[in-house]
Amino acid sequence: KAQEARINRTIVFAFFDGSEGLDHYTQHALMQNKKVNLYLDLTEVDSDHFAELQFSDELAPISRYYGFIFSNQFKSNGKALVAEKRMLLSDEDRLMFVSEGLTTLNFKTVGSGKLTLKDFGKTFVKTLIENTY
Repeated sequence: KAQEARINRTIVFAFFDGSEGLDHYTQHALMQNKKVNLYLDLTEVDSDHFAELQFSDELAPISRYYGFIFSNQFKSNGKALVAEKRMLLSDEDRLMFVSEGLTTLNFKTVGSGKLTLKDFGKTFVKTLIENTY
């Protein structure tokens, strides 16, 4: 049964050119939104070395079970990475949640420092794998 669940999961990576690309995607989605459990907005992850990673799970309420669990697990796995200060969201940040109903997690790198995209990637992939089973 677990093997079947893994086979039926799909991860889609879409790269947007700012707000125009995101707006276009809401009108031309790569797959039906009812099949999407989580949208990760990495638009503001814009530095390969940073001081802190701000994170917002405001658009992953408990009623959106997968996103809520992923968010909590990411915070747990990334204690040394995730800043206490949560990022403030703009209307653009809320676009996929408001217009498409997609549970959304937002990430933002801040400052320059000893943390790297590799640190972020390890935490992200670990969380993804833990939430696949």
